[in-house]
Amino acid sequence: MGEAAEAVPATDDPATDVERAGLREALAAMPRGIREVLLLSEFAGLSGEEVARVLRIPVGTVGSRKHAALRWLRDALGEAT
Repeated sequence: MGEAAEAVPATDDPATDVERAGLREALAAMPRGIREVLLLSEFAGLSGEEVARVLRIPVGTVGSRKHAALRWLRDALGEAT
């Protein structure tokens, strides 16, 4: 799991920890390209332009990968779209 596990820390609340475990599993199963964009933009707080620079991809690709990552999470966590 590596970076995905570190991005979602444990808490003192068992219910929250269960939810976060599901998130960690979803992140670990997510394809690398979309996971990197999600982690950099949502967890590290980088802008789309910064993510594009770090990953050496076009800004438009950042947007489409972020959209794909969020859809992946909704599907993996069973949330309505």
